[in-house]
Amino acid sequence: MKDYVRVSEILARFQDYKDIDPEVLEAKAKIGTNVHKAIIQDCEDDFVVFESDRAEAYFGSYLMWKKDNKDHKIKQIPRLYCDALMLTGECDGLLNSSSLIDWKCSATANKKIWNMQAHFYWYLLEVNGITASEDMVWVNLRHDKHIDRESRKVIYTAKSPIAYEFKLDEKVLSECLNEVRKFWEEKSDALVVD
Repeated sequence: MKDYVRVSEILARFQDYKDIDPEVLEAKAKIGTNVHKAIIQDCEDDFVVFESDRAEAYFGSYLMWKKDNKDHKIKQIPRLYCDALMLTGECDGLLNSSSLIDWKCSATANKKIWNMQAHFYWYLLEVNGITASEDMVWVNLRHDKHIDRESRKVIYTAKSPIAYEFKLDEKVLSECLNEVRKFWEEKSDALVVD
């Protein structure tokens, strides 16, 4: 199999996680994976399974979005590849309006990174012959947390999600594609030095 770079690997170059405990990052990633799987299960009218109360609260936030967006159906898209740039990524889906959609379980929105991610996915859809509109929606699923006074247990409750809308921007798309080229140039230079 060819060596592709993932969209997430390119975007990680813009984020600094060195001060965050790796176990915290791993736990957060596990919750995000569970929430994404639960959304797919829901879209397929399948039984939804949660691995934690926190994941269930995020899913509750998704259900709030779903209730407010009854006309939208979500089409799942398999992992996409671009052989020309050796790039791969997997978007969360396309709405029936052909808008890209992605679910986030982040405490803080990172609109710059999310906008770039949207553009990467739009590009991957385009090179794979899948038509997507120029409108992209990143939905930040949220929850509140408090400690029950009697049981001292942490309780998570769903909170209304926030939808961030991005529009295709040729300048952002160009920046994204240049970052992929830069990644491969740096990797090539590192191989020559070794």
